[in-house]
This record gives sequence, C-alpha cells and structure tokens, in this order.
Amino acid sequence: MKNTVSMKRSVVALVGAVALMASMGANGGCGNTGVKNSPDKASKAKTVAHLGDAITLAGNDHGSKISVAAVRVVDPVRATDGFSSPDPGNRYVAVRFRFTNTGSVAYDDAPSNGAKVVDDQGEQFEADFVDKINAGVLLPAQVKAAPGGLVVGYLVFQVPKKAKVAKVQFSMDSGFGETGEWTL
Repeated sequence: MKNTVSMKRSVVALVGAVALMASMGANGGCGNTGVKNSPDKASKAKTVAHLGDAITLAGNDHGSKISVAAVRVVDPVRATDGFSSPDPGNRYVAVRFRFTNTGSVAYDDAPSNGAKVVDDQGEQFEADFVDKINAGVLLPAQVKAAPGGLVVGYLVFQVPKKAKVAKVQFSMDSGFGETGEWTL
C-alpha cells in the first residue's frame, strides 16, 4: 500500500510540474531574458541559385554577412601534392568559391566545414583535405577577410565515381549559419 501511495504522489507531482511548465510558456516563465534562441539549422534561410550567381548569407554574429558564389566545378580533379588520392571507387571533384565580405565585421571561418556537394540521388558529400590540385589554388583551412575583402579558391570533395554531382551547398559559420545552394 505504501508503494502505491508513493507512486501516485510521484505521478501527481510529475503531472503538476509539466502543467506548471506549460503554463509558464516556452521561456520557462522567466520573462524576457534578452537571450535569443537560435532557430535550428532546418529553419535557417536557404537560397537557391545557378552556378556563378552570388548569394548573400548572414552569419550568426551581428554584422556578419558575405556574398558567396560557387563559380566553377572541375570534375574530376587530380591531386598534385604527391600523396593524396581518393578512396577506391571514388574521385575528387573541386568547386571554386568566391567570398566577398559584405558585412560590417571581419569574416573568419573554416569554409570546408560548411561546404557540401549533393548528387542527383540526394547524397551529400563533405569537403576533403588535399594540399594541391591541378585546377588551381585551394582555399586555406581558415579564411579571414576584412569588410569588403575578397577570397577565392577551390574546395575538394570526394564522391563515388558513378555519382552525378547536381548541387553545391555552402553554410556560414561552419555549417550553423544561413545556407546557399547552387544547381549545376
């Protein structure tokens, strides 16, 4: 009998706590705390363009904004660093990006963290690390640009030999900011 009463009290306490939290609202009843909750990545803006078109993306920090364009795709591309090669059954694809800092603060990010290519089946492939390619200059691991600054270079992706790359995606803030997409 004692266990049944104890269990009933626990259930009543739990239901009461849930009801109290629901009545206090999403912010826990603490009023306006001045803290903004960032929306999840799925609700971030997504802009679609064609290869070569520039898309303006905002970062998570106030004043953080860049104009970014996927300007060229080289498929396949060859690593010329003497030691990099794609896994068996894969090939390298390179995408040339152009970043212009249109914001009021410095752009400082690792673009490979927020870049992907997508094949015609919807499979996504993240950037790979290669030191040198035959298509041109690679983007550095960390890109920094003052307001008005321009940075151009390639990112390399490893994709299956049979995959047909259909889209390029780039997200600000290492994948946690707004996303742009270019159709090929």
